[in-house]
Amino acid sequence: MKSHLLKQITVWRKLSPSRAIRYNCMQNLHTEKFRVYSCDFVEPDLQYSDLQERTLVETILMWNPEKKGEPKWFDDLEEAILAHDRDFEN
Repeated sequence: MKSHLLKQITVWRKLSPSRAIRYNCMQNLHTEKFRVYSCDFVEPDLQYSDLQERTLVETILMWNPEKKGEPKWFDDLEEAILAHDRDFEN
């Protein structure tokens, strides 16, 4: 399996004065495509652990670009975020 370099990207969306969404994204530097691997609702008084970092590491280690059924990658970062939002609306 060919090794691909992945770049971690964090994108924020403000929902209100006291709440935001942090999109945890990655870019495949070989294909230049994007995907969202998780997102978090963030509030100033919440305590955070290293769960987000563990999720990223697990996603990278389990990822096989040659495997059928892998999560869809998008040409545009905003397109990946919009697709993620649509997937989790219902």
